[in-house]
Order: sequence, then structure tokens, then C-alpha cells
Amino acid sequence: MGIGLLLVLAVAAGGYWFYFARGVVTSNDARLDGDLVDIASQISGRLTMVHGEEGATVRTGEILFSLDRKALTAALARAEADEKSASADLLMAEAEYSKALRGPRPEEIRIAEAAEQKAAMSLKLAREDWGRIEKLHSGKVVSASELDKARTVYEEALKGHEEAINQVQILKQGSRQEDLDVARANVETKKARLAGAQAALQQAKVNLDFTEIRAPFDGVIARKWQDPGAVVQAGTPVMTLFNPATLHVAANIDEKDLGKIAVGDAVDISVDAYPDLNLKGEVVKILPATNSEFSLIPAEGVSGSYIKVAQRVPIRIAVKCPPDLNLGPGLSVEISIHITGNRHGGNE
Repeated sequence: MGIGLLLVLAVAAGGYWFYFARGVVTSNDARLDGDLVDIASQISGRLTMVHGEEGATVRTGEILFSLDRKALTAALARAEADEKSASADLLMAEAEYSKALRGPRPEEIRIAEAAEQKAAMSLKLAREDWGRIEKLHSGKVVSASELDKARTVYEEALKGHEEAINQVQILKQGSRQEDLDVARANVETKKARLAGAQAALQQAKVNLDFTEIRAPFDGVIARKWQDPGAVVQAGTPVMTLFNPATLHVAANIDEKDLGKIAVGDAVDISVDAYPDLNLKGEVVKILPATNSEFSLIPAEGVSGSYIKVAQRVPIRIAVKCPPDLNLGPGLSVEISIHITGNRHGGNE
């Protein structure tokens, strides 16, 4: 009877292996995983608001936290004023260059010629006065100081007439090439200053937009790192968001089972936190390198000795989880992969 009982158990075990275990690859080196994104500001500032508590659900575009806007608003006003000033300077420089390029207008030449004629008339009168006073001085009628005064008036009139003649000649000759070069260079300088002011204005607007940080996806606040009132530096995480849409199973299988599985194989998943929960999944990716290749300690021996160690290959399994359960990254699971036959490859 004992031998018969052993035979029955052996047949039952063999039947179970043949019909069930033979076509299944199992692993308890598996856990739920997903994208955990650190949300940080691109600028430094003081937090004025931090949305929600840990575990709260957020929607795409919803404000997660905000920074104080006072200093950045003042910077924007200053940048707008600088841009307007630079634009006005450029208009003036372009007008000066256009004037130099076209040369003097006919009315400007006529005004200069009229000024020269007036200066010539003043010179004539000053010469006549000087001559008359010089004769009177010879006759001892006027003093020497009167003569000196008349000579000074004549010399000033002569100088004014010469300047008027030069002004007429300069206007008739038009703009010189060096004047054009200076005016053109001034225009380019003002253009560069305006471009810099416009860039500063755009940066001020962007910085003001950076004071409100919005959710990049529908998710859950996994961790809050800062509270309102804290002064944060650019790049410092304020909270961490979990994206439920990326929830999957990250598992490791023995290298001896690598040739048995392929992308698309069905997977049964049990979660340690919910023993009665049975989830269904599918192999979506078989990674091309073993875990030991990313270890800080190299797997190869340095002393020349060799000990063979069974390698573990990471795979990714897509899974659909009930939305009402608190399932997130890090929870331990066990997987059973239903293989469809001995196949090599399966990598994407």
C-alpha cells in the first residue's frame, strides 16, 4: 500500500508538471514600478503655495506650487522700459543715418546761403565802421579804445563770414564717407542693444511664467519635499509625482529561462499586499543586459579565480490594475509567465 501510494503521488506530481508547471516560468524577484517624477522650479524663489497633500490626485495643467512674483514683476517692468528706450534710440540712429545718406536738403543749403549773405553784410558794415573810426582816431576825435572796439567787431564779423562760407561749402559737398560709416555703425550698435533688451524682456516674461508650476500629467502626489514659505533653489524638487499610467511590473528571471519566454507571453501576477488579488499581464520588453552589468562591483574576478553565478535578466510586464486599489511602485509581486514554446530571442 505504501508503494502504491508513492506511485500515485508520483503520477500526480508528474501530471501536474506536464500540464501546468512545464509551460510556466515563475519568479518572486518582481515588484510594481512606474514613473516617479521630481517636480522642481527652473528659478529660485520663495514658495507661496503648495497644492494638496501626499496621496492627492492632480490633473494635467493643474497648478502644483507657485513662487513669489513681486521681484519678477518689477524685473519685467524694468525690462519693458529698457526695450522701449532701446527702440527709441534705434529710431534716432536710423534717422541720422538716413539724413547722412541723403545729404543736406535744398532748403538747408538756401538757409546756409542766406546766413552767408547776412554775415557778408555784417562784415561790410563792420569794415566801414572800422575805417570811419580809424580816420576819426587819426584826427584825435575818438579814443584808442573806440578804435580797438571797432577792430574787434570787424574781426568777429570776418570770422563769422568765413564760417558761413565753410558751412555752405560743406552742405553743397554732401556727406563724407567716414560720416556715413559712423552713422551706419551707430545703427548696428543700436540694433544690437535693442536685440539684447528684447531678449531680456522675453526672459523676464518666461521667468514670471516659471512662478507657477503645473502638473505635466494626471498623477498622484507621492511625496512633498517643501512647504509654503520655504526658499527653494532652481532645480530643487518641491514634490514627486507618480504617473499611474506608467504602472508596470519590473521582474528578473534566471538566464536559463531566457530562451523560453518571448514578448507577448501572458503573465499571472499576485500581489503580496493583496493575497486574494490576481492580476493579468503581458511581457512587453526583455532587456538586453543582465543586472550584474550595472552593478557597482564588477562580476568578473580580479584574482584569476572564477566562480559561475547564475545571472538575472530584467523584463517588463504590462499590467492593468484596479483604480480603486492603492497600488504603487515598490510593492512586491510574484509572476508566472505562460510560455508558448521554446523560442530564442524575444527582445525588442
